[in-house]
Amino acid sequence: MPTYHRFYIPDAIVAFTLVTYNRSPIFSNTQVAELFLNLLTKITNQFHYECIAYSLLPDHVHLLIQLSLENPNFSLPIRELKRLFSVSYKKFNPLLPLPNSSRQKHHETTIWQRRFWDHVIEDERDLERHLNYIHFNPVKHGFTDNPAHWHWSSYSYYVEKGYYPKDWLPDLNQFEDSDNWGE
Repeated sequence: MPTYHRFYIPDAIVAFTLVTYNRSPIFSNTQVAELFLNLLTKITNQFHYECIAYSLLPDHVHLLIQLSLENPNFSLPIRELKRLFSVSYKKFNPLLPLPNSSRQKHHETTIWQRRFWDHVIEDERDLERHLNYIHFNPVKHGFTDNPAHWHWSSYSYYVEKGYYPKDWLPDLNQFEDSDNWGE
């Protein structure tokens, strides 16, 4: 089993990828997507985090979150977000597949993959690359031809603030020398 090293740095900006169990497209349902975003707001407020950017795709979520000074351990908030979502999601889909014995042993549902990917942002260039990747992700996966047409991301906020032009498309070369972005 791999060893995961998480770096809990006060006030850091961290990129996260959360993936659904078996890549189930649960966020294709508008009510489910809204539920997730509402719970994300609740958790970021509870832990004094700031959600800088997000992109919600049918089977995974990309987040860019600034941690608080007082609570840099992001594992608990991510676990709580996944737990709260799972409890609420069961109301939308009470006939979830039965968990295998390992998932039962760990009290896990069949909604999320067991782990999540994280990356501590290193500098301004790294931040820009992650913002671009998060906002371009719906285009990358073929859900839209333009980030402006994807309702489930923070892209429109960045267009309104002047960070991106409305017809923005990134230089795809900036993503080549990176890791797998948690996908």
